[in-house]
Amino acid sequence: MKPIPECRIVATRAPGARVWEFCLVNDGETAIEAAVLEAVKYEWGDQYLGGESPRAQVANLAAGAQARIWTDNGSSEMRTDLWVRVTQRGTDTLLLFEFPKLYGQSGDTLIARPLKVPDTSGA
Repeated sequence: MKPIPECRIVATRAPGARVWEFCLVNDGETAIEAAVLEAVKYEWGDQYLGGESPRAQVANLAAGAQARIWTDNGSSEMRTDLWVRVTQRGTDTLLLFEFPKLYGQSGDTLIARPLKVPDTSGA
């Protein structure tokens, strides 16, 4: 079983602002060769209601570095899930990062650790 890449996504916004910036952070000791934001989905209960496939990409993210991978206007009253395909040490892994609903958050920083999901894309 391949290990989950050591990374996280940190969502931040300026105090009082609605716009959230999502940054992929490489917590590993080696570079993330590639990361592709395959989908942003909005979840209500156990169902996905809407979303998009932005295909935003990051290449050669050094150990300890971070890069913006997504921006959201913060108006969603549903949970926001980011599906990211990460290539590290030559291994491709599809990861899910789950965030609570962005609308009405009192803080200015949210952090999500990855969940590995079964990859059915054939990639």
